[in-house]
Parts: sequence; C-alpha cells; structure tokens
Amino acid sequence: MKRLSAHLVLLTALLALSGIVPEAHAQLVDFDDLPPAPGDWIPSDYHGMHWYNFQYLTGNTLPGSGYEVGTISPGNVAYNGFGQPAVFWDDAPFDLTSLFLTAAWNDDLSVTLLGFSRGELAYDRSLTVSTDKPTFVFLDWYNVDVVYLATSGGIPNPDSIGVGTHVAIDNMLFNRNYPVPEPATWGTAGAVLLGMLSLSRFRLGSRKSGIT
Repeated sequence: MKRLSAHLVLLTALLALSGIVPEAHAQLVDFDDLPPAPGDWIPSDYHGMHWYNFQYLTGNTLPGSGYEVGTISPGNVAYNGFGQPAVFWDDAPFDLTSLFLTAAWNDDLSVTLLGFSRGELAYDRSLTVSTDKPTFVFLDWYNVDVVYLATSGGIPNPDSIGVGTHVAIDNMLFNRNYPVPEPATWGTAGAVLLGMLSLSRFRLGSRKSGIT
C-alpha cells in the first residue's frame, strides 16, 4: 500500500510538472439562480454550458404536476421544450455524475440519455420515469462533451392538467475537467449536435416561452 501511494504521489508530481493534470471542478446545477418564471428558455451560456431546447419553470406554478413533484431544491426545474429532444454541451470535457428526472405529465415515460466524447457515442442510458416521484439517476459518465436527452411514450396521468413527453430535470451534478482540450472539440460538438437534430427531425415551430 505504501509503495502504491508513493507511486501515485510521484505520478501526480510528474503530471503536474508537465502541466497536464486534470483538475475537477464540481458544480451543482439546480436552475434556482434563474429568475422565477412560468416557462422560459435556459440561457445558452448558463453555468458555462451551451443549451439547446431546454426550458425551465418554477415548479410550484403547476401544482400537482411532475414539475412540482420533481423540484428537488426549491425554485426551478428544467425540462425539454415541447417534449422534444434537447442537448447540452461544452467546449471542455466534463464528468456527468447524476441528476433527478420526473415525468411532467405522462407516467411510464421513456427517457434516453446519450453521452458523446469527441464525436463518438461513449454512454447510452435508457430508463422509465413517472409523475409521482423523482427518479435519482446515477450516471458516473467521464470525459463527455455532448449530452443528448430524448423522451417518448408514457400514459397521461388522469389527474394531470396537461399531457406530453416533457421531463423535469433538477439538481444535475457534474465536474469540469482541465486542461481545456484543443479548439477542435468545438467543431466536433457542433457536428454531433447538428447530426442528432437532423436525425430527430425537430419541428419546434415558433419559439414561445411556457408550456407547449
């Protein structure tokens, strides 16, 4: 054990001298630092990430819905706009540790999460969530730069005031890894994003704030 520890210390020192030690910066994204809203778009640079088709709202504005149930930390939750696929990405690799998911309207909602690294699919997770309780999703994904979320199916909850494949997202935990990779990662992330959006055939129509 002592020999292993010594080796680790030596390795860390050598990497530090070479300037390539990754430094983890844990961040909890709870969306609560956004202004209260009945439905609005997440800014494209929120928490240093880039967000496509993600909206947020204050959970208690829709009492009894999965948005309220899925509010882990008081205030806001995010969701996939129009119930359609959504993507977030960064120009530096990050580790996506965990998040909470709650179906907004449809029980037994299918959720697919894909994690990409430099244009290659690195992780694939599918699960089912419902409106009555948040589901804690432990991912432990390392060195991804694009995360894609899609939902489908489910059965409308008879007590809900709405219907659709929206999923509430809260308390997402991730770590940023440094040093920042070469600028080519930006192009890779953009290419992956455009390809996925083309495959999913988005038709968002006119963009308006709120639940649609």
